[in-house]
Amino acid sequence: MDYKEIQKDFNSVITYSQGIENPQTDELFENWSKAKADFIKRMGDQLIWEYPETVTFELDEKDKLTRIDEFAAMVENTWDNYELSTFIYEQKEGFFNNQVVRSTEFDGHKIPKGMKLLKAFKYFENSPRALESIQNAASMIIQEDKVEGTLCLSVHPLDFLSASENTHNWRSCHALDGEYRAGNLSYMVDKSTIICYLRSKKKEKLPNFPEDLKWNSKKWRVFLYFSDKWDMIFAGRQYPFTSNSGINFVKDNVLPKVDMGEWSSWLRKKFKDITENEIHSHMYSPYIPIGSYLMPMDQLIEEGKGAMQFNDLLSSSCYDAMYSFRMYKQQYSYFMSEPKSFPKVDKHTHFLIGGGFKCCQCGREKVEISETLRCNTCECDYGDSDSETFGNCPRCGRRFIWDDGVFVTGSNETVCPNCGDEETVSCTNCWDRIYTEDAVYDRKTEEYYCQCCYDDIVADRKMNRGDFYDD
Repeated sequence: MDYKEIQKDFNSVITYSQGIENPQTDELFENWSKAKADFIKRMGDQLIWEYPETVTFELDEKDKLTRIDEFAAMVENTWDNYELSTFIYEQKEGFFNNQVVRSTEFDGHKIPKGMKLLKAFKYFENSPRALESIQNAASMIIQEDKVEGTLCLSVHPLDFLSASENTHNWRSCHALDGEYRAGNLSYMVDKSTIICYLRSKKKEKLPNFPEDLKWNSKKWRVFLYFSDKWDMIFAGRQYPFTSNSGINFVKDNVLPKVDMGEWSSWLRKKFKDITENEIHSHMYSPYIPIGSYLMPMDQLIEEGKGAMQFNDLLSSSCYDAMYSFRMYKQQYSYFMSEPKSFPKVDKHTHFLIGGGFKCCQCGREKVEISETLRCNTCECDYGDSDSETFGNCPRCGRRFIWDDGVFVTGSNETVCPNCGDEETVSCTNCWDRIYTEDAVYDRKTEEYYCQCCYDDIVADRKMNRGDFYDD
């Protein structure tokens, strides 16, 4: 298939969002098309496969409570309104129905059961401007309860670029201005990862996309990771909310339609009994059941060489990885009243997630920093990433890799290696680096010293009069 038009659009996003003119992406696209060939074939030679019916996802109860707690804390911390925060906590059962569930009184006002919850906020906030902001924030959260759209499976390059670009007020570190933006291209070139998302009806102008390129705005998305033997799946963290019913709909109804197999999930909590018919898999343990084996997570999952993504499965502390494996059915036998399912998992299976890719600026060197799509050399020459890996020299203004810089004592500045070589010297006594103009040259020893060490040397010479040298 010819992907030149897609590559042209892809490059325009790179230029717009990263300031890279004429991005070098030929090798990236070649590696992507090879890596995703199996997915593309199973999806009917399409880069995006869409479920034929409108799909609705709901927040699970745990995530609803988290949203309410976070909102109440925001009301207290941002608007300094402890009373309203407490009211929200007390009425949390009615939050997503926008309804007061228990009658109460505040400051002489009766707040009856059944009243609109957001309307009741007016009794706790006197500022019209603040009240409107709080009500708008609450309304946005309530609207997350049920999200409707078209469900997609995708390996499209623009979907990897826009993994966290949307018009629905959420983002992650994989946004194109995020600290793990390079991870989007790492996912592009592995054989493991596809994106599953719920999109709006029409394409939108996304943040960090050019005006003339409209694309799918993701109301909800998750990365799905397939093992090298296609006998296991992990689901990454869901954004902007967790929907257990949603992810299981994908597993049970969507993946089978694109010939990605029959999957079962087990619920496993700290080595308690494994139950076959549970809805989903919360993996609280670092060990994963593979057939009759238990394997450490960090042995089962490997990052590709040079991978730049944030590895949720190994590194995240804010969600429980969801895990499923391929099943097969045992035939009926005389002593079994019904067939039983068993895991069909190779104990040697593993996941290779993410991969390295070359600089979009020069196309020659590997990208080494997750916060840029340039190699270190090009980032120093052309980039403006906010990564703490880089700094700007206070002497010449040149961008440099911070760890390669030279710290200048006294000025408390770090300069680029070039200025370090040309404009600083090391004190012969204490070895601190100092600017040449601040150093003191001692004619007797023919060495440079910092002022402090030189003063000590002069004091010692005065005490040893025979050694004293009149500077």
